[in-house]
Amino acid sequence: MSVGGSLLEIARANIRRKGRLLTVTRGETSQGAGDGTTSSIYFLPQSLNQNSSHSPNWEGGVNAGEENAFDFVCAGDEDVVEKDLIGPFKSFYWRVENNNANPLDDSEPVLHNYTVREKKA
Repeated sequence: MSVGGSLLEIARANIRRKGRLLTVTRGETSQGAGDGTTSSIYFLPQSLNQNSSHSPNWEGGVNAGEENAFDFVCAGDEDVVEKDLIGPFKSFYWRVENNNANPLDDSEPVLHNYTVREKKA
């Protein structure tokens, strides 16, 4: 097994042990063909507002007035693409705006899914 493949298995085990099982919903294709699909995937959600831990009042203002983006990290071979909906997490569903794999050798150990708050659960 390659180094990347080994790290993928380690990442998958850690994400399953420490992460949260969330639903991923994918709508029908842009041409209107096919039905929407859902799947269950383990994620490690991480806030992208790194300054929020210093000021609860600031955090409250951001939560009330902005989308408050999160990075939902999953194993690199999970099927998550832009425009998928992840959730519910913190009473909301989150839209994937961009995702970024971290390739190593012939594997992608983790996949970062950058999201914005979409709608209340």
